[in-house]
Amino acid sequence: DIFFFLVVIFTVVFWLGTKILYRFHYTNQSLPERINHHTNLELIWSILPSLIILSIAFPSLTLIYSLDDQVETPGLTVKVV
Repeated sequence: DIFFFLVVIFTVVFWLGTKILYRFHYTNQSLPERINHHTNLELIWSILPSLIILSIAFPSLTLIYSLDDQVETPGLTVKVV
């Protein structure tokens, strides 16, 4: 399931990157434009990937910790020296 989101995100980022490279190439513009900082865009650009990572990590961590609680008496004990 996660691989689908990985492919979608990769495709969107690759498409946007190539679009930006071709649209804003120095040969296409005779006069360079002045670019100002866009605070809202930077906040969204920073927060969105962290939310995606949390949405992927939270179910995995709950599964790991729930599997740890199920075994009360192990069937096999290994002593490593």
